[in-house]
Amino acid sequence: MIGFNPAPSHPLTLSDTTLVDPWFGRDKVLHAAGSFLLTLSAQYVLTAKLNTDENTAIPIAAGTAFSFGLAKEVADSQRPVRPLFSTRDLVADAVGVALAVGLILL
Repeated sequence: MIGFNPAPSHPLTLSDTTLVDPWFGRDKVLHAAGSFLLTLSAQYVLTAKLNTDENTAIPIAAGTAFSFGLAKEVADSQRPVRPLFSTRDLVADAVGVALAVGLILL
């Protein structure tokens, strides 16, 4: 098929990263929202169901949510097609965790 190139024959360069991994977009919102909800969920389970004090539960919940994001990026970097470890996704995860911790501390 003329004009169809399913995978580039060269690795991504720094300039290409912006095109495949923009700072703003649906993917970053999903990362932030997922980390936000994971942090709140873990905090709830730890405090309401496992009777953990809040000062102990917050870092565990935040660390757990961020660890899931890190594990996803490691898995993404091992994909056979277009592998990419996205530090931008990790920044979005950190934003979601920080917003959740801020809400918890209100």
